[in-house]
Amino acid sequence: MALSSATLTLNMIDVKKNCTTFLCVGLIIILFSGCTTASIESGESNNVKGPYNRMFILINGSPRADKFIEGFAEKIKQAITERGTNTEVHVEGRLSLETQKEIDDKINAHKADVVLVIKQTEALVDGRLGFGTGKGSMAGAFDLKLFDKKEKRPIWRANMKAYGEYGISMAIEKTTKKFIALLEQDKIIRYK
Repeated sequence: MALSSATLTLNMIDVKKNCTTFLCVGLIIILFSGCTTASIESGESNNVKGPYNRMFILINGSPRADKFIEGFAEKIKQAITERGTNTEVHVEGRLSLETQKEIDDKINAHKADVVLVIKQTEALVDGRLGFGTGKGSMAGAFDLKLFDKKEKRPIWRANMKAYGEYGISMAIEKTTKKFIALLEQDKIIRYK
């Protein structure tokens, strides 16, 4: 059965359309994945006696990073709990009237072995894009300190940076993945 030249031409057009579509989708994926990064590093500590069974996480972030902080808090709670550590996460609102005693009461009620404090220290702001609601932070730097409930000084410390010019969910995913990997590596939580 011979194919006509018209059929061959139509088949070639379909192949070109499919290739063009595939290349465009691939390029978009590469561009968007390149616009979100995360990094985290910790200092060595001989004071960590984990993995821990109960952890309370207190997060204090920039008002412009609310959407990132909310998503990150949800993801890390889920990931840490999946690794066998009973976890409570408290996001301290920027206009919160909670006293330190009220926060301490929450920590005590949870019966936490350790308290992880995550505090945003820097925010790169762009009025067009970002973590926030379309006009917010594009990047953030965070200071992480782990306290044994009985200690007054940190037993572990890390710095974390997240950048998400496009795609808040991708920035949350990448940051969570690196955050959890470091907690596992430093024996704060169990490996999954």
